[in-house]
Amino acid sequence: LWIFTNWVAAALSAGAIFFYVVIYTILLKRRTEQNIVWGGIAGCFPVIIGWSAVTESLTWTPFILFLLVFLWTPPH
Repeated sequence: LWIFTNWVAAALSAGAIFFYVVIYTILLKRRTEQNIVWGGIAGCFPVIIGWSAVTESLTWTPFILFLLVFLWTPPH
């Protein structure tokens, strides 16, 4: 991803993969009933990654979209 977009998108992608594999899957999935809430964070990362890949910057806008997806995840 670093080669085809930028280092911000690559770093966010690596952080998202780490969060999904280690935090969500290994630590939370089988230990808490709140796993769907915190697992929603992994599902929200693509918004920020895509924004940073296209604009090569981070502003408040992708974080608002991140928050909307995060808040939508548990009730759906």
